[in-house]
Amino acid sequence: QFVSSNHADCDLNQRNDAETDSEPDKVLQICLLQKANGSFLLSDHLADLVGLTPGVLAAEVRSQNMKSPEPVVFATLLAIAALRTFFLGQKETWRLHENKALGFVQGRGLSSAEAEENIQRLSSLL
Repeated sequence: QFVSSNHADCDLNQRNDAETDSEPDKVLQICLLQKANGSFLLSDHLADLVGLTPGVLAAEVRSQNMKSPEPVVFATLLAIAALRTFFLGQKETWRLHENKALGFVQGRGLSSAEAEENIQRLSSLL
């Protein structure tokens, strides 16, 4: 289930085995969920990493406010929102992943403004 070779951008030396829920470890776990095309899949693991239940995620995917009905686009925007919300101080670790993810959602028809609007809305859930 490893997703792409670009996960090397996450600093593996930051991993702290003594603290499995440490901030660097969570950043790494989120980065490792990214697919080669820049997307993230909607999964229980992603939900757990961002602190939301699968039920809340499912309700949001069905929400009329979502500009894209595709769960993969929703999950990708959610991952970006989580990185920005929880790990802003580690942006150098995940910046390239964010850029690739934004490219993916824009390739699915969302404008930069629509993507940012959805990311802001999702950030408020976290």
